[in-house]
Amino acid sequence: MNTYAKWWKLAWSAAILAALTIYFTQIPNQGSEGVGLFGFLFLSWVTCLPASVLVVVIRLFGIIGRTSFVYVFVGLSCFYFGNCGLFLGIGEVNRDALWICLYGITIIIGIILLVDSFVIEIRRFSSQKN
Repeated sequence: MNTYAKWWKLAWSAAILAALTIYFTQIPNQGSEGVGLFGFLFLSWVTCLPASVLVVVIRLFGIIGRTSFVYVFVGLSCFYFGNCGLFLGIGEVNRDALWICLYGITIIIGIILLVDSFVIEIRRFSSQKN
């Protein structure tokens, strides 16, 4: 696969996350009763954590490749939403050790997915000999 294709997938993933964040930042300013930025970040994180575990399992069984768009997008999303929840959401909700651990796990999963996509290949559980 073309090495630039991975970077384009990362750039598109970052652009999608930025567009969604900007969109949900502007909702309260328009007088709408939407979820707002914190609600968007929290709901996205709640969705991202189980999705990342599912994507890792699918990747380990060889159904998707390490350079697929879904794999890169979920890795960047976990890293982004974990950091946003850890650093931006501290004032919104009373944080205890459980929340810090959950956001930390999300960040670690995102780093593992991105490292697998761009740096080293994690072996998968398939019958193919590498």
